[in-house]
Amino acid sequence: MLKKIGNNPISKNLARILSEPSLADNLELIEKETGLSKMTVRHWISGHRKPQLANLQKIADLFHFDIYILFDNPTEEELLPEQKEIMEMIARIRKKDVLEAIRTIARMGLLDKMDKGE
Repeated sequence: MLKKIGNNPISKNLARILSEPSLADNLELIEKETGLSKMTVRHWISGHRKPQLANLQKIADLFHFDIYILFDNPTEEELLPEQKEIMEMIARIRKKDVLEAIRTIARMGLLDKMDKGE
């Protein structure tokens, strides 16, 4: 039997997010779309294993949420300096991509078309 690592906010928040509407369905989707096994994700949720940041990002991307919500008051043990740096880089990239998408939409006149119901 695996030993529980401790009360960690990543596990708690991941469980909360993936339980809606159905944990079983979401685990199936994660396995199908990312290749992460259901058992692996269950270990993260139960707190028996800690996920790598890249794997958390796969889940965040799949379910369209910001990875930051998984780190509710993280301790230094839960969020290493290298992880902070990576998360800051991801945030900058996302902001840049969003701004570029907005510029492209505006350039193409798609906002006007959406307003007119086209």
